[in-house]
Amino acid sequence: MLASLSKIKLLFAPWVLVIVGIGFNIFAAIITNHFITANSEKLRVIEGKIADIELRINSYWQNRQDVEAKKDFILLYSQAGQQTGDNFVQNYIRQYVQRLQKDYQLAIEPGIVLNDQKIITILDQVKEIIVNEIDDIYLDKLLLDKQKYPINRDNARLMSIALFLQMLGLILVLAKDLRKE
Repeated sequence: MLASLSKIKLLFAPWVLVIVGIGFNIFAAIITNHFITANSEKLRVIEGKIADIELRINSYWQNRQDVEAKKDFILLYSQAGQQTGDNFVQNYIRQYVQRLQKDYQLAIEPGIVLNDQKIITILDQVKEIIVNEIDDIYLDKLLLDKQKYPINRDNARLMSIALFLQMLGLILVLAKDLRKE
């Protein structure tokens, strides 16, 4: 019985409490520096990808608005009845539509005359392609946002564990003074 009592006293000796307390603080620091820092780096990478996606979405949206503005111009131009008089504007419209067909890989029918209705149809197709691309990219953004949740949750848990270990370590270090008395 006396031997077990001396083992218990040795277990709660001031130097043991200090060593265990310091050990808990060191372990908390390792958790903070290694695991939380690694998770924070993962979050930074994901945030960078999300920022890139948002830039792409904004760029695509600007392209869609440009196509919409050109469509409005073409409609106004055709309603004004000035198609026969200004070859410069007509050539610009044809070149613009042909560039869109090439850029967005729309089928170009050989020998087809680009009338107002055909031009409007092409512009509507381009707008639809742009909106579909925005939808696809936005889905990627949502998937990246979903990846952030478990990492943030893990960081919160690790931070709580590290804080608990720091507090426990501090309590043990301070308990050595109580043990002396």
